[in-house]
Amino acid sequence: MVQTLRLRAAGIGDFAAFAKLTSQLGYPVDQTELRANLERILAKDDHAVFIAMDEEGHICGWVHGYTRLLIGAAPTIEVDGMVVDSNYRGQGVGRSLMTALELWAQTRGIVGVSLRSAVQREEAHRFYRGLGYQHVKSQYAFRKLFAYNS
Repeated sequence: MVQTLRLRAAGIGDFAAFAKLTSQLGYPVDQTELRANLERILAKDDHAVFIAMDEEGHICGWVHGYTRLLIGAAPTIEVDGMVVDSNYRGQGVGRSLMTALELWAQTRGIVGVSLRSAVQREEAHRFYRGLGYQHVKSQYAFRKLFAYNS
């Protein structure tokens, strides 16, 4: 049980904790690649990455959001990822992380926060609805990967 939760902006030294938590969601990542990605993200002022730590300094969750610019709509923050350590779920960690991201958005004059959640993550859907998020549409996701010769 989290007695005291502390939030702070993420730093490059947090990359190993990011990798561990990301793997818990079923997305194993290469730590070298994750570190490089995190370094690029942290250098951008239109991105925010927050971590939550318990009283012992253990990183128990993170959230990453970025400013999404569209031609036909006001800017919003898109949540690119949010994960809470399975041992800390249901203890307010995710709520605190989302609140931090929402406050960051509001200080930038952003009108709202959007996110995507995989269809099978029903627990996450209940969590987001509990925070006041509304399911606005269902869609298919498409991707085309390019093969590069090294």
